[in-house]
Amino acid sequence: MEKVVFDSTDLRAAEAFLSDAYASVRIESAAPSGRTTVARHIVGRLSVDWLAFAFDFSYNCAPVGRIVLVSVHAGHITLGDDGPCYGPGDTFLLPRFADGLSGRLNSARTTTVLLDPEVISDISGRDAYELWHQSSHQPHSAAANRRMAAAISHVRDLADGALLEHDLVASTAYQHIAALALTCIPRDADGRLTVVSDSRDGHTGTLRRSMRFIDDNAHRDISLTDIAVAVGVTSRSVQYAFARHAGMSPLAYLREVRIAHAHADLAAADPVGGATVHQIAARWGFSNQGRFAAAYKKVYGTSPSATLNRGARLTGGNPFAPHPLSFAARSETSGTNGATAGAAAG
Repeated sequence: MEKVVFDSTDLRAAEAFLSDAYASVRIESAAPSGRTTVARHIVGRLSVDWLAFAFDFSYNCAPVGRIVLVSVHAGHITLGDDGPCYGPGDTFLLPRFADGLSGRLNSARTTTVLLDPEVISDISGRDAYELWHQSSHQPHSAAANRRMAAAISHVRDLADGALLEHDLVASTAYQHIAALALTCIPRDADGRLTVVSDSRDGHTGTLRRSMRFIDDNAHRDISLTDIAVAVGVTSRSVQYAFARHAGMSPLAYLREVRIAHAHADLAAADPVGGATVHQIAARWGFSNQGRFAAAYKKVYGTSPSATLNRGARLTGGNPFAPHPLSFAARSETSGTNGATAGAAAG
């Protein structure tokens, strides 16, 4: 993980830094100087930035080549001459217009998450630039706004705690916030939520092959796109197969598989030798110990620490064995048909 810190009262220096980090930008302020502070955490295709501007200014910015999610903590940000004004507690998607964007910023503090448009396209099955133009640019409800703000805050905390250095933690955080943005923000022209669905190839064979791929590769940084490519169908077909036959999303199933692997590692680990729940959870992409413990207890009826401290060899064998609830495992052991096994996996 790369960390970049900028702190200056020179407006032209701030202008140069922001132009390099985002897109060419011009700052105009009545004040001769003003403090700009930026802390950037860059992990692959994900960037998490904390920005603080201790002055008021107008801006003119060229189109940004990435999807930008903003959570406002203080001050106000106005988009356009007479566009929406966002204040503390608001989250929004930075619009992308061919001729750029102008507006005004008043002593604002924000957390900004930058995402690769290709990831949004892969998850949604639609062109990310199309979503930019059709989106209302803000969450569709107060509850959705709170979810987006909490997700952005969580990713910032992961960056501050250096947890994004773990590949699976970074991948999970990246896909979660991208999927949440698609759920909370985009709408069609009538203001309805965009629903992604595609029944083509969404049959039990697709589910079975997808589960096999996840079972065999849960220890790797895999995405929905990776699953679809391996299976030979579209991302939407994978989503549809899981929703129809397993009652869950592909990433939810991946999460369950990783919990099972974490369970195997906990059972086989030696706490006397220095093994910890935190280390094992992070190895499998779980950054929040409280949430991991709750999800783990829901499946195994005990806490991760209890499993670790017992030192019982509950699983043994191949640590990357198929998840016991997987479509593949149930089909192989019980001979059930695809639909029944898929439903059981949910």
